[in-house]
Amino acid sequence: MLQPMLISQNQNQKRLVVLASGEGTLFEAIAQKCLQGAISAEVVSLITHKDEVGAVYKAYGLGLPVVVVNPKDFTHREDWDRQLYHILETLAPDLVVLAGFTQKLGLMVVRQFYGRIINSHPSLLPQYGGQGMYGRRVHEAVLQGGEKVTGVTVHWVTPNYDEGPALAQVEVAVEANDSVDSLMERVKTVEREFYPQVIQLFFEGQISPLVEAE
Repeated sequence: MLQPMLISQNQNQKRLVVLASGEGTLFEAIAQKCLQGAISAEVVSLITHKDEVGAVYKAYGLGLPVVVVNPKDFTHREDWDRQLYHILETLAPDLVVLAGFTQKLGLMVVRQFYGRIINSHPSLLPQYGGQGMYGRRVHEAVLQGGEKVTGVTVHWVTPNYDEGPALAQVEVAVEANDSVDSLMERVKTVEREFYPQVIQLFFEGQISPLVEAE
């Protein structure tokens, strides 16, 4: 489990692209850490697949660029993947961060940026991960499973949902009187601090590289 730490601000800035789909609270936490210098990188763009989401307005509020790539605008899913690939190539990120992005990345993007894409999942993977397991569904499953502990997992993104190797995990207690909402909010609060810490570790070279594609 990664412990809280003081983050050095004496690193050269890197380029960070964040992909988000929803309200954008995790994206906002990451972007603010970059602006504060706690992450030695700049967010060069938010990418989303919908233009009427909270993440977009949060990005505008922070003065950050937004790119919308909606799969519905493409006849074939492969065309959406290709367009996303070209956008990322143009942005030239050192790291691609998924922060509540609900679209599955295509093989073209995953293969080109393999080892430079990470995701945060609101459980202790491999438990309660996989296709369709996101947001409230995860916390509902945790409570239904009678778990005493849940948490957050930051992992490499590979072609399959939530199957990439974990970079770091942090535990969050499940309390006896928890509802889905209370548990979700507690996990989110931890995630907003934990995920930026892991991102900074990546930029400090303290994360082992992902070498071989699965």
